[in-house]
Amino acid sequence: MATKVKKTIGHKGGLENLLSGLATLFLVIGIVGAITVLLLSVDFNGRFSLLGLILGLIPVIGILVHGLFLYALCSAGAEVLRLLKKQNGLPYGGNISGSDPIYEKFCSECGVRVGERDDCPSCKATFTY
Repeated sequence: MATKVKKTIGHKGGLENLLSGLATLFLVIGIVGAITVLLLSVDFNGRFSLLGLILGLIPVIGILVHGLFLYALCSAGAEVLRLLKKQNGLPYGGNISGSDPIYEKFCSECGVRVGERDDCPSCKATFTY
């Protein structure tokens, strides 16, 4: 009697997941820093002064670009680590290029993909659960 076999594609943990988390942290710091600088450009009367807004936009743009650059750099580094580990047959944490793990069901007798069927189309085995 054949059974359905569930195969795992990815693993959790590793330096690549740390880099992905660091990338997200840099992105959040960039956004929060940009909002903070923009709010600090408000004068003491609670209004945006034109000079304060103009002078405040320069660091806002700089902080946002810095945060986005570090996000992209750390994400790319994590992606490179995942690809190198996959190429060498090592388990890697996370997903490559934002893809989700895909689980397929295969026949344990002949190895043919069966999906949600109750029998194997190749060897005609009936699955037990």
